[in-house]
Amino acid sequence: MNDSVLKAFAITAAVVLGLFPVSSDAARTVLRLSKKDGVLQQYYDQPDAFPVCREKLDYITYNLAPDGLVREDGQRLFKTQRATIEIFKGAGKKYLFTGEEVVEAIRSYEAVGLRVGVVIIYHENWLKLRGDGGPWKEDIRILAPDELKKVRAAIAQSDLKSKKMVRLVQLMGARVAGHRGDSWNRAKKNPALMRHLKNFDGVGIECHIGDHHEMQRGKASDGPETLKCMADMTKWCKQNRKIALVFMGGGPPSYSNFDACKETYDFLWRQMRLRRVDQTDPHLLYFRQGARPGKHLPEASRKTLTYQMKWLINEVK
Repeated sequence: MNDSVLKAFAITAAVVLGLFPVSSDAARTVLRLSKKDGVLQQYYDQPDAFPVCREKLDYITYNLAPDGLVREDGQRLFKTQRATIEIFKGAGKKYLFTGEEVVEAIRSYEAVGLRVGVVIIYHENWLKLRGDGGPWKEDIRILAPDELKKVRAAIAQSDLKSKKMVRLVQLMGARVAGHRGDSWNRAKKNPALMRHLKNFDGVGIECHIGDHHEMQRGKASDGPETLKCMADMTKWCKQNRKIALVFMGGGPPSYSNFDACKETYDFLWRQMRLRRVDQTDPHLLYFRQGARPGKHLPEASRKTLTYQMKWLINEVK
């Protein structure tokens, strides 16, 4: 099957999944922000300083409850009315997903006029959370099969307006407390786990700006291998008609470092091309962490997060 046929197949699959509109033939982008009285205030104070992001972002998400969608003068901060949500719980028997937490999170977005297209779901065992690990030794973040069934059942039985369009994407690659980002390499060796992952609507891995470097803080980095795993995921997702989530983290210093941003994505895209995946393929969903204080605006400045987002949008559309 040649590339043109594969791309047409991916477009059709994306339409059938309800993730993208019928006219879509390109990747999608997501920006995560924070509350109005924090990071988001920059956008309120400079509503004309991010025209490309305002008009062309496909999804918006918040690290807490959705907040500040509309200014006091009635102007929407972003044109999109679609959202993604991240939902995570601790790891271990005390922190199993019931599905109700997912329904309630979606409901909070719908309450402010958003429709939820994608839920990024995973276990975590750091920050203020505790737990002895998820059910899969290959990656602590992966939900158990029964948890996934409960989440799907809760959504199906709800009265959510988004329930027919929402898709569940498993995030992998915890990269804390001894865990590595390249867990996909281990997952591929477990047939039962790979069968389980096909029950999600997509998968993704947590990458970071700067992962193209072989060394970080004087130590060997798992960054390059993590980006290669993400490239592998894009191929697997294309073959299996799944959403490929490119989750790109990075703290405030990364917001002003465009060179590192570009080099990281360029490294990933080279790896994707080696696997016959184009950076604009419609099964790709590019997520950027932007929920931390830092230089977000103006979009015209090379040293801001919105400049990077504008560049990314232009590169994948």
